[in-house]
Amino acid sequence: MAVLALERVSLAFDHVPLLDDVVLQVEPGERLALVGRNGSGKSMLLKLLAGEVQPDAGVISRTRSLRLAHVPQEPVFSPDDTVTQVVTRALGAVGELVAAYQHTAACLATAPSPEARRLLEQLRDLQAQLEHGDGWRVQTQVEMVLTRLQLPPEARLGQLSSGWQRRVSLAHALVSNPDWRQASQPRSTPAPRRRPPPPTTRPRQRLTYLEQRELDTFPERIEALEADQALLHAQLADPDLFRRDPAAFQTIMERLTALETALPTAYSRWEELERRQQLQTSQEKR
Repeated sequence: MAVLALERVSLAFDHVPLLDDVVLQVEPGERLALVGRNGSGKSMLLKLLAGEVQPDAGVISRTRSLRLAHVPQEPVFSPDDTVTQVVTRALGAVGELVAAYQHTAACLATAPSPEARRLLEQLRDLQAQLEHGDGWRVQTQVEMVLTRLQLPPEARLGQLSSGWQRRVSLAHALVSNPDWRQASQPRSTPAPRRRPPPPTTRPRQRLTYLEQRELDTFPERIEALEADQALLHAQLADPDLFRRDPAAFQTIMERLTALETALPTAYSRWEELERRQQLQTSQEKR
C-alpha cells in the first residue's frame, strides 16, 4: 500500500501551470529523486506532499500513521539558537526537556561553585521530568543523530556556515525517525554558456617534468588531506569543545570548510593528469 499518493493533482502559480494532472505513488521504503530545471515546480511538489500547500485540483492521500519530515531549500534559524535547540524542536515538549538538560549539563561543567549548586538542582529536576516522560530514549536518539552528522551540540547557528546549517536542518528531520523524508537542494543559477574561441595552438598533452612529479605525489597528498579531515571530524565530535574553546572550534570549522573545497579540486587535478598521461602513453605506442 502506498504511503503517499497523488491523484490527478494540478496547481498553478499566477495562472502559470506548474503541475497538471499529476499522478504519483510512493511505496514503503522507496527512494525518489526529483530532477528538473529551476522554476519547474519541484519545491512546490514537495510542499504539496508535506501538506504546506493545497492543490487547485486532485487528491493527495497519506496513510494515517505516516510521519513526514521536510528539509527546506533554504532553512531559516535564529542565530542565537544552539544546534541542540533546533534539532529537538522536532520532538515537541520532550525535545525541549532534552535541550534544557543538555544545555544545563554543559553550563554546569564550567560554572563557579555558587552557580554550580543552582544548576545541579535544576539538572536533578530536569532528570526527574525526563525519566517520567521517556526522555532518556529521546535523548539517546538526539545524541545518535548529532554524532552521526558530526554536529557540535552547543554551537550557535549564527556561527555556522550555510552548509553546516543545512546539516542541522537535516538532523532536525532525521531525529523524529520519519517514514518519509524529503529535501530540496539549494537553488543554483547556471552560468551562461559561451562558445570557446578557436584554439590558436594544438593542446598540449605531454606532461612536463613538474607535472609528472605532481602526479606522482597525489596519492600521498590525497591521503594526508583525508586524514586531516577525519581528525578534524573526530575533534568536532567532542560535545564540550565549543563551550571549552570557542576559538579552537572556529579554527576547526574554517579548516573543514577549506578541505571541502581542496579535496574535490585535488581529485579533479589528479584525474586530469592521469588522463593526459594515459593519452601520452597511447600516442607513444603508435
